[in-house]
Amino acid sequence: MSTPYTIDSKRLEISRPTYTWKTNHKPFVNEGPQVIAHDQTINLVFSASGSWTNDYCMGLITAHINSVPMNSTSWRKRVDPILKSGNRLFGPGHGSLTRNNWLVFHTAIPVLGELRDPNIPISLPQGDPLRQRYQLNSPVQNPIFDIEVDTTGWYIIVIQVRSKEHAKTTTYLMTVNKNDIKTIDIFYSDNWSSIMIPVELLKGKNTDNDHKKLSFLLSDDIERRICDDTTIGGT
Repeated sequence: MSTPYTIDSKRLEISRPTYTWKTNHKPFVNEGPQVIAHDQTINLVFSASGSWTNDYCMGLITAHINSVPMNSTSWRKRVDPILKSGNRLFGPGHGSLTRNNWLVFHTAIPVLGELRDPNIPISLPQGDPLRQRYQLNSPVQNPIFDIEVDTTGWYIIVIQVRSKEHAKTTTYLMTVNKNDIKTIDIFYSDNWSSIMIPVELLKGKNTDNDHKKLSFLLSDDIERRICDDTTIGGT
């Protein structure tokens, strides 16, 4: 990384859902990686399966401390999860590792009660910014959106994408007001990916144009929300 918030090299895939304890629910999940080095081993703990199910669990992949972490062959994946449901605790996951040899994670216990109607809207939490949504009725070659903001400043564009090329990386270029903002590589997955891009927008109407170098499908909506300058490092 060239800065605390800027990746300056290509991403490397070192794990994908393959074992049955990762693929027993759809969409397939590999998420929440946490890393700690101990003795001569780099330990990467991650969560797998559906977090909304009792099968949510934690797996482990390791590499030797002297290996090249950007080489996928350096990593070894455990065949079985290192933590799963048991003893009346369900769905352990999203672990955090501490220097005091603790693994902190969340889990669930059965709490029986009246369920809230899922069709009743809930109010936006206090302090959360309102989001503007821009929708496509169908996939197009070069989607263009006119985005209007009240003030000049930094904003975050959230794009939901899904690669159509199996086991291949898809690349697309996003431009705002005819200026190239970012070229982004999207790894193939069996699920949608959320891409967050900080951009500076001018007061009034801005044009967002996604020029696709390779084929990919854009989801039903693009979300944009205002971002505090300090969050993305300012201008």
